[in-house]
Amino acid sequence: MRKMFAALAFATTLLTGAADAGTLVVGGDTTPTFSLNAFDAGNTGNRAFYDNVRGAATRVVISERSFSPPGFPSFVNANLANFYRETAGVDVVQTAGDITTDILAGTGLLVLQFRNDAFAGDEMMAIERYVRSGGSLLLVGEASFINSTLPAPAFTEGSQANAIANGLLAGIGSSIRLNDDTIGIVAPTVATGAAIASDPLTAGVTSFRYGAATSVSGGKALFFAPDASGTLKPFFATEMLDAIAVVPEPTTWAMMIVGVGLVGGATRRRRSAPALA
Repeated sequence: MRKMFAALAFATTLLTGAADAGTLVVGGDTTPTFSLNAFDAGNTGNRAFYDNVRGAATRVVISERSFSPPGFPSFVNANLANFYRETAGVDVVQTAGDITTDILAGTGLLVLQFRNDAFAGDEMMAIERYVRSGGSLLLVGEASFINSTLPAPAFTEGSQANAIANGLLAGIGSSIRLNDDTIGIVAPTVATGAAIASDPLTAGVTSFRYGAATSVSGGKALFFAPDASGTLKPFFATEMLDAIAVVPEPTTWAMMIVGVGLVGGATRRRRSAPALA
């Protein structure tokens, strides 16, 4: 009986053990994607950063629910997708649908840039479970005044996208927030030296091109840009979200119970079998 309980405890530990913590990267500017393969012949620092964000992921999901000119796909999403497709073996999925557990299955990196509508409750739950089970999330807002169409009656899309992103960050328990301001409009718009923090995500990055951005608070700062007075403020930050226990589906529990039952039955049969002389 003791062996049977030991087997049950071991199986339970395997099935409900906590997954690795997930990596969250939050940015206040989509402009850095411009320098991946469309401008500057692909800025090496920008390319290194986004490659570091992908890490070892072989499946990348990019949401197309972004502010963009009517009838045109999001340039920032397309540019990032094309960049990741340069690496052999990387599957890039661009979707305009809801973010669900099905679409996230097997995904190593989820990208949400300049989101144009609020996350539904089930989307938020799926994203939180994904990140806290070891997935990586790149979530990017914009400078508060940014609009995807010009001229526009009111420059509000940046603020809307930031509020949507902050809603998700609060929902998944992150300490990072987009501040919904505007920095990075003082030339030169290239981060170098002290404007690049030391972190595995910035490894190999000696310069990082950007544009007008919103600053971020919380987490560990990665890149800094000056405000109107020249004060450097962070506009990209990262945070590890604590892992959650991976609770098995009911069918998995059933299989485990049946398996332990078989182990117990075999143990009883061995005990009841007559000893050979």
